[in-house]
Amino acid sequence: IAENPRKDTKAYAIVILAVSEQSSDTSYENIARSLAADYFNLYYVDLNNDEFIEYTSDAGEGAIFAERRGNDFFNASVKDANEKLYEPDRESFLKEFKKDNILKAMDEQGSFNMDYRLVGDGIPTYVRMKIMRMEDYKEHIIIGVSIIDAQMRQQEKENRLRQEKESLGRIAALSSNYI
Repeated sequence: IAENPRKDTKAYAIVILAVSEQSSDTSYENIARSLAADYFNLYYVDLNNDEFIEYTSDAGEGAIFAERRGNDFFNASVKDANEKLYEPDRESFLKEFKKDNILKAMDEQGSFNMDYRLVGDGIPTYVRMKIMRMEDYKEHIIIGVSIIDAQMRQQEKENRLRQEKESLGRIAALSSNYI
């Protein structure tokens, strides 16, 4: 803007002429990083061509890593299910986890949710999968998988206690005169 030759100084004005969004890969990584606090696996899937990126993290840590990329998400998921899912959950998972079912659920309910068990070190762990469409990119989905093992085990314990209470109540009703 100005120059002072005596002091050999100059004044500058900086103006931002335009602001553009970050590239789509960067913004997806930022979204995934934000979700890493709750999810240990995140998938970004392009429904047009089934290309995907799998991100992994230590849930709660915030650090996220691009684990793998692929071209055929739904077939890769079948392979993963056969290797990683707890045997009793495989059949129902493979029956439900189909592209058509997922799209229908998202259209009707806004998301697709599924609980199942993964096996790591021979121990089954309950997880919950949630799938949602990207707000601005309707042909792209984000899939998050979180561990819900503690909640499910607590629910199982409560169900067992309720069943035992009902059984003892029936026994007491039938044998009240006997006691």
